[in-house]
Amino acid sequence: MIVEALLHHHHRRVVTVPMDKTLKATVALMRSQNVDAVVIMDFCATEGEAVFGVLTRQDVINAVADHGLEAFAMPVSKLRTSSPVYCDVKQGLSQLVGMMRERSARHAIVMDRDCVAGLIDASDILFSGHSENAAAHGSGMH
Repeated sequence: MIVEALLHHHHRRVVTVPMDKTLKATVALMRSQNVDAVVIMDFCATEGEAVFGVLTRQDVINAVADHGLEAFAMPVSKLRTSSPVYCDVKQGLSQLVGMMRERSARHAIVMDRDCVAGLIDASDILFSGHSENAAAHGSGMH
């Protein structure tokens, strides 16, 4: 199975935020959109929009633990997951599971050329009916 097929099962839109958005505003957006993660975007005058990273619920918890209430005034670009997992829509699901397990990642940004096509959570894989892919690579996705 390829990643693109998994995306079709979820029909979830990707919530994006600019890299200078504060954590407080981003958490409010995450709550209103009922999502556990957002994709952080940057705008470059010469290249247009570019993916800068991902901010997850765990990143929010870590930011508050590290910075206290001051974290809410900080831009998400300073609090994001340090090395997110990226994959292509045509990539095999078992390969993605291996990458996520290797990095202990719960989320992967799915790209279709230069555009964000989706954001996959480990639970998307486990509950998709294709958990044999995860089992083949162990259950170490965190």
